[in-house]
Amino acid sequence: MLKSFNEYRLDLGKKILFRDGEEVEIEPLTMQVLLYLIDNNTRYVDIEELHNRLWINKVVSDSAIRRTIVKLRAVLGDDSSNPTYIKSASRRGYRFICQLEDHVEQLQNAPAIESAEHHSGFKRNIILVVLLAAFLLVSWYTLEYRETSVAKTATINMEEKSSISFEDNLLDLFGRSATPTRHGSKPWLAFAHKIEKDSLYNLFLLNLNTKNLSQLTSDAFNYRTPLWVSENELVAIAVNGESCSLVRIELNNKGERVSSEILHSCNAGQLNLNFSQPSSDLFFSDRDNIDDSLNIFRFNLIDRSLSRVSSPANKGVGDYISSVSPNGDIIAFARTENGEKTELLVEELNSGELVNQINLNGDVTSLYWLSDSQLVFLNNERLSLLNIIDGRLQTANVPKDMVGLYPNRSDQHRPFAIRHNKRKYLLQESRNPFGDQRTKRIITFSNRSLSAAYSQSDDLLYYLYGKEDNRYIASRNEKYHLRTVPLKQQVQLLAVNPAKAAVLLQIGRRLAEFSLADQDLQYLTRESDDVQNGTYNRDGSKVLYAIKISDSWSVYAKDLNSAENELFIPSAIAVKAYRDGYLAILEDYQLARVSDSGEVTPLADMHVHLNINTAWAVGSKYVYYSKQQQDVITLYRIDLDTFEETSMVLARGTFDGRFAISRDGSKLVLTVEPTFQNNIYKAILPFE
Repeated sequence: MLKSFNEYRLDLGKKILFRDGEEVEIEPLTMQVLLYLIDNNTRYVDIEELHNRLWINKVVSDSAIRRTIVKLRAVLGDDSSNPTYIKSASRRGYRFICQLEDHVEQLQNAPAIESAEHHSGFKRNIILVVLLAAFLLVSWYTLEYRETSVAKTATINMEEKSSISFEDNLLDLFGRSATPTRHGSKPWLAFAHKIEKDSLYNLFLLNLNTKNLSQLTSDAFNYRTPLWVSENELVAIAVNGESCSLVRIELNNKGERVSSEILHSCNAGQLNLNFSQPSSDLFFSDRDNIDDSLNIFRFNLIDRSLSRVSSPANKGVGDYISSVSPNGDIIAFARTENGEKTELLVEELNSGELVNQINLNGDVTSLYWLSDSQLVFLNNERLSLLNIIDGRLQTANVPKDMVGLYPNRSDQHRPFAIRHNKRKYLLQESRNPFGDQRTKRIITFSNRSLSAAYSQSDDLLYYLYGKEDNRYIASRNEKYHLRTVPLKQQVQLLAVNPAKAAVLLQIGRRLAEFSLADQDLQYLTRESDDVQNGTYNRDGSKVLYAIKISDSWSVYAKDLNSAENELFIPSAIAVKAYRDGYLAILEDYQLARVSDSGEVTPLADMHVHLNINTAWAVGSKYVYYSKQQQDVITLYRIDLDTFEETSMVLARGTFDGRFAISRDGSKLVLTVEPTFQNNIYKAILPFE
């Protein structure tokens, strides 16, 4: 099948791109991104999805994925500021936007020689028809049986089992958990976890009896795939950019970290690591040099020797995942090229003799031994158990939200599963945000957009959050149900009334006041008004808001008692209460002081880089605003007495633009973008 867009034609089968009939040079991974964007051209694809689909079992930064997008745009000659092919949207991702046309590849006719060749052409057509019928038959068989074939073993006997089931969620921890491993005799579960989208993975230890959780690592490395190698020792992979290390971590009897050391430095940064207890060998994927193909290596923990494991798949490029049988005699490994075809090979470890080979579509994302003869693997939302002696293959469905399965050394039929939970927003408070010792705490989670504001009267934080199909406004131990707003409408908490128990909300483009006392909602502006930003005046009797009239913004004041509107600040786009007056952002993005009577005084021709949608806040002495450059969000603070400006990195790629500052400036609250929450569950295998 061919797809064409403008002067380009893409051969989906051969993965070749042509421009005006000439083949275009494009890297394999860049081609995979193009194919995925085209295949999902009806929607935006975010970086996290690209990572999960195309960079499987690899630790890469978001910036590395963005660089691949930059390469793809360069290949297509696309302009990111005025895109023809790939459009990006903040916090949504990338989308292929060019019109696509389907073409069926036609055979090129040879030049006509003699009419006598008509008969031979007819024969060729008959042969083509036969070959096509054979191809369709083989394709049907391949799809029906998932391209399963066996080499050097008995015929595979496939048996369908019921779907996998799950027991309790072991812990409800915000962020992403990965690669859990259970201690053989102690109630310890070690796993990798990161709390924010762009933060580093660290190792944690969970006591399954007491539910006590402790952090084992905190340095500038991504730690993954921890494995127990002795009673009180873990080995894990620590990734730093494109390089990696095998790290040993020693614990005391309380599960606390005592020491650590680097055992071996590697080049590949792959997450594949497994351990053979009988021989004290670690097996991992690596390459001799950066440009070499991947191989599986063996590292002995006793004599620190390193050797290469011979493999019939030792060719080309690809990713490896491997597992050694409990007795140390057999190694199974899956090798994938370009995220499509996977060879699952089982061979004797010492002789290298091939025992089984299964060809699969897509990646194998989990692989481990249930016993010396039973191999479990997860592939394309299917869980399989292969008996390498009699060739019996049992398969079962798994839910789409399950992304990994890991052995449980204390109960082999109750492995640990990693599952995606619903996306959640995070409200996070940072104390002393511009100080040397910043501390953070999580205030709440939400399955809907979060927003927050501090009361100017008592510096108490109020926040709006969602739980299931409900919205709530909360402060300290109080919670108020916002029932009267349809769930499909966007809601943001803008300000807290300093004189009564009420908050100002923006619902769509309308402003409304919500009474916390009687939980009554009163709309203040019309649905047709183009309104942005809003706050209360200093005594809480009026609402000040920016409204666009005839392509010009102005701030109006609405009396909450008389409902009268009056022009307060012409040519202004936002306003905040400050000391004995107000601060406003004018249409030319100049910061100005405003008196109660509406008199405007520009502040020393100081221009701040704000616009109508930029987050900003005012404390007792400073004005704060945020600015995003690529994936780094910087918070700026301007001293309103000296006009000196300081800055700090607020977040990296996780901030959605809204924040609040306490009046005394000691606390900053921000919302983190929706992120998948990966949790660890105990699963029940459906196999005999």
